[in-house]
Amino acid sequence: MGAIIAQENGWPKDWPNDSAKAYLTAVSDGPVLFEALGIVVRQTTAEQLLGMKLCAWRDDVDIADTTRLLTVLTESSDRAEVWRRIEPYLVPGRDLKAQYAFDGLWESLYGVA
Repeated sequence: MGAIIAQENGWPKDWPNDSAKAYLTAVSDGPVLFEALGIVVRQTTAEQLLGMKLCAWRDDVDIADTTRLLTVLTESSDRAEVWRRIEPYLVPGRDLKAQYAFDGLWESLYGVA
């Protein structure tokens, strides 16, 4: 399927990032992008992306993305609410790493709460 999509869009054959699979813990609640017999493709929510990025937390790679996602999520939520919304998407065993990354990022953006 990935090769067909790549060919149709002129993308490299290895365009799907298999590394992300390790950080998928739940089906996204995002809007449906495509639906056909036996398949539903959903957009990943900001909460799920932030949870995945915090669990991976590669400082130089993820900080810009997590900053952007956190900024979007804090437009209508406080620290506790944002954390509550991303918790279901954290990978067991990486949740403490995610918490430290979240705390550090929050402090750098908003100060100590």
